[in-house]
Amino acid sequence: QFPPPPEGLYSKTWKLFSASPLFKFRSDSNAKLREYGKKFAAFLQARKHRGSAVAVSGLSAGSLASFGHLQNVAWSEHDPPAIHVQAEGLEAVLCSVGAESASRQDFTHYPVILIKAGTVAAKAFLEWLERTFDCRTAHLELSPIDLIWIATEWAVAAESVGARGQRPLELTYTTPHGVEGITTIKFSVDPATVRELRDSVLDAEGTEVLEGLQLVEAIEAQFFETFKIRLGAMTLSCVGTYCAYVAQEGKLKLLKGAEEHKQDAAVMLSFLTHVVLNGRL
Repeated sequence: QFPPPPEGLYSKTWKLFSASPLFKFRSDSNAKLREYGKKFAAFLQARKHRGSAVAVSGLSAGSLASFGHLQNVAWSEHDPPAIHVQAEGLEAVLCSVGAESASRQDFTHYPVILIKAGTVAAKAFLEWLERTFDCRTAHLELSPIDLIWIATEWAVAAESVGARGQRPLELTYTTPHGVEGITTIKFSVDPATVRELRDSVLDAEGTEVLEGLQLVEAIEAQFFETFKIRLGAMTLSCVGTYCAYVAQEGKLKLLKGAEEHKQDAAVMLSFLTHVVLNGRL
């Protein structure tokens, strides 16, 4: 097993993007990474001279940009090293966790890009990537099924972590467009209740592993018994677990957990990689 990802990934709200393979991107060369930083800085400077609004967004064209390796953002030895990009007003991570066979000759694939920046700054960085490495990028939105999978996989922390390591499972539902009145329902399920529901589903199914919609459907059924509101008629739009907060519109906040869960952030990034590689771009 790899050590846990670096502290810098946690407790930040990242915007999620997907990317096609980068042509002639040399992730194994420190000299090339320094060169990319200089080229990105020059790109920003050129935009400033054209009167672009990038400088207004907090991304300073006069400052240096840097590209470097971010260690331990990996699931196996086959994963390429993650790339950490910094400029004033922008931080980004290009990662490929669990993709293994996604890259090919002359191409390096980083299916998932995490960006912490304003909209204009993020757009400038993605435009530079596309122009420089002949790739395509897109905002990564998650489906309700993706969120259900996340809620099921990271529903509750191991009991061995103790009370301090426990967090409730938070679910946010939104009503269909055009519905008046209540537009959002957000509630939390304490860890003990999540375990009871999980165990009851496992007993009923005669299995040891939860699959598909079972746990979330059990939570929705209990919610209906209490409030007479059918959550199934709404859309699951955000999930908060002991490992992360993930929103349908493509936002991720990783949470530092106990030692027993040190690999969960890498598994989360591996799941997002799987989402991208299975038909999203």
